[in-house]
Amino acid sequence: QCHHKINSAIRTPDLNQTKELNNCGKHGITWPKSQENMQLFSKTMEIAIEDNMLRICDQVFELSLIRCCARDIYSGQGTLNYKNGDKYEGEFLNNKPDGYGTYWVNENGKLRLQYRGGFGEGKRSGKGVFAYPDGGKYDGEWYAGKRHGQGRMIYADKSVYEGAWLNGKRHGSGTCFMANGDVHQGHYLEDLKDGPGTFFYVKSQKRYDGVWAKDGARCGVYGAIAPEDVPAAAPRGGGGETAAAGCFGVGKVGR
Repeated sequence: QCHHKINSAIRTPDLNQTKELNNCGKHGITWPKSQENMQLFSKTMEIAIEDNMLRICDQVFELSLIRCCARDIYSGQGTLNYKNGDKYEGEFLNNKPDGYGTYWVNENGKLRLQYRGGFGEGKRSGKGVFAYPDGGKYDGEWYAGKRHGQGRMIYADKSVYEGAWLNGKRHGSGTCFMANGDVHQGHYLEDLKDGPGTFFYVKSQKRYDGVWAKDGARCGVYGAIAPEDVPAAAPRGGGGETAAAGCFGVGKVGR
């Protein structure tokens, strides 16, 4: 329960109503310590309170964020600017990003959109899209800040993995479409091919059906394929046995 009530009918906060909220300074709001300074502060910072919202310059906060600030607990919709220059805008619960929000990362003084989606207790959770600095992108489910559940990862080399994730790693059934056109469809264990699967060599029109263990094929058979056998989403062109770095790292995939 919040005890810091602000009269929504006034356009300039009264000092007596805000003097207990000085702790908000650590979150980017520093309240003045005299009525004269309050008036100057309000004019300079363009403070307005209306419709249960507090506006400071071009930033808008629900009053619930401000009311709970003195106890260092806030919830609702708002914006948080971090000391390192990063920025979060979205929903909060008990001081932490929680709900739907957007996170920008500071890179050499410029903000780059890094993540948009769900948060839980300050960490990425639920569904969301994460953009990596090398150009890669993950679109899918998250838990406790890690890729977890079903998701699609586009790597910097344009290879693509679609399937199951566990604690940030490929784990379960999935398909990797390599940049050269080859495809692996099967089971993964902690980022490695492990279990039954099929590898399609698009250029040579061959396929390998077998069992993998720790990323290495252990037993199986080669056969011919028709173009329609290859998973429809696979990119065309290229060939060879060297996997794209995004999916597996450099190495032989059919042996």
